[in-house]
Amino acid sequence: ISCGHGNESDNYARQYRAFGRDEFSLAVMHGTVGSSAGSENHNVTGPCSLTDLAEAAMDYWALGHIHKSQVLSEEPLVVYSGNPQGLHRKEIGPKGCYLVSVSHNGHCEPRFIETSAIRFEEIKIDIAGMKTEAEFLEILRHKKENLRKQHKKNILLSIVLVGTGPLHRLCTQEGVRKLWLQESQSEEKSKSIFVMPYRMMCNTRPSINLAERRLLSDVVGDYLRAYDDMVDGNAVQTVRQILAERPEFKRLGVYAELLSDELLLRALKRCEIEGVTVLMGANDEH
Repeated sequence: ISCGHGNESDNYARQYRAFGRDEFSLAVMHGTVGSSAGSENHNVTGPCSLTDLAEAAMDYWALGHIHKSQVLSEEPLVVYSGNPQGLHRKEIGPKGCYLVSVSHNGHCEPRFIETSAIRFEEIKIDIAGMKTEAEFLEILRHKKENLRKQHKKNILLSIVLVGTGPLHRLCTQEGVRKLWLQESQSEEKSKSIFVMPYRMMCNTRPSINLAERRLLSDVVGDYLRAYDDMVDGNAVQTVRQILAERPEFKRLGVYAELLSDELLLRALKRCEIEGVTVLMGANDEH
């Protein structure tokens, strides 16, 4: 059973029933089972529970809709194969299908087979202890080589910079990250199997104790206390109220719906770090 459109609220699993005379019963369904991993990235379609599936007395449920491969149950066997190829940067990791072997007594044995031509991956690089750009780039090369040897497959790589250290201010500069990205990309052009970085995000922090800095009577302490007052309570609602008062926000139209609570919380947390970094200045980094 599939669906003609998204956001289908009917529970299609309840329409399945195994016939007693069948030696093996296979159900193929497009839907959302409970809180399956990855379901937060998809519209809820044909919502049901594992209990609904078990009551149908089918031997094997082959499910579609969620793009993350996973085995939800072994008795009965309930499997999301995921999709054969990652479609965008959020669909990281292996993509493929399941080959299910069935024994003479009906026991199912699933085996995952990777099918993707290109794999999306994301790595975090902790800048703690790094003192120079050359040191950072060498660590990045090492991580790329590890991925190349491990997966033996073309990879599109997202890089997230984390931690604290002397390179923090450089990491926060978009122009610097762009140069690092371009240099790393140029190294992959002659590779038979590439690990191609396509973006570099900064989540590093200044090398200060924010808790202690909040207690000081200076401009940084004032900023941090004002930040705390703003986010106290329902931080997301506060941010949405601020945005709603901005004329630029009204011009977004339907695109405003893309501003999820998770995205706003990440942006709000980043404001804390960026504000402190700017106020402290380059000479007060350490």
